[in-house]
Amino acid sequence: MKGTWTITFNRSRLSYKVVGPFGSLTGKNRYSGSQITFYKESEGTICPGAGVYRYRLTGRTLKFTKVREACGPRAIVTARPTYRKVG
Repeated sequence: MKGTWTITFNRSRLSYKVVGPFGSLTGKNRYSGSQITFYKESEGTICPGAGVYRYRLTGRTLKFTKVREACGPRAIVTARPTYRKVG
């Protein structure tokens, strides 16, 4: 799944959108301390439930660490080494 991937978060709506070389998906998320839960994806995914990750934003670098995940595609996208904050 090489290529450029972006994750856009809408904190007021508690939603997110992922766009990559193979398409996009949107979903809901909720925050609890340094954890984020992704769930209810809407476009072309077969995710069987929620995925829980720790996240860390250091400067402009965002990194996810899997806590609990049953969805292979979502695990691949969040396993990217790092994301850079833009804007």
